[in-house]
Amino acid sequence: LIRAADVLYADAADLYMDSSKLSEFINRVEQIEWHGQDVKAALTRLVKVFSSQPSETGILATTHNKIDKHFSKENVEEIIKSLEKDPSEFAMETKQLLLSKSPSSLKITLKQLLNGEGRTIEECLATGLILAKNFMLHTDFFEGVRSVVIDKDHTPQYTYKTLADFSDEDTAKFFYDNGRIPFY
Repeated sequence: LIRAADVLYADAADLYMDSSKLSEFINRVEQIEWHGQDVKAALTRLVKVFSSQPSETGILATTHNKIDKHFSKENVEEIIKSLEKDPSEFAMETKQLLLSKSPSSLKITLKQLLNGEGRTIEECLATGLILAKNFMLHTDFFEGVRSVVIDKDHTPQYTYKTLADFSDEDTAKFFYDNGRIPFY
């Protein structure tokens, strides 16, 4: 669950509007005579009237430094080692969460994030398509879906049980499409 305060902190949104105000906001938008006025200025004023601060506090502002510290590593194994050295509740919970996920998915996702830096949106989307195609050929993907969506037992039996079981070469294969490596 991503809280509104965290979305604002991450600059993924400019303003917050409580959902209880949305209907009234839409009614006001519909009542405005838009012809002959500065639409952007009028809409900006109206949005400010209906925006507020989220009632729930976020966690990103207080964990930002820890996230930067632990997730600045170049591979998942180093991230886990960094988390193991930190006795905080955040580090322990994050490590457990990561280790509950598919080792192959963790490694592929990190490589995708690292490789995507400085790429265009088109390049990132093309890489995402290649990864999606390759995940559809991967047994661990279907095991994850079975365990979470179908049986809901949340006890996946992945082919690759540990991070060490899924090599850098295995990871690199996911980025190939008909023998080509996209954009890097």
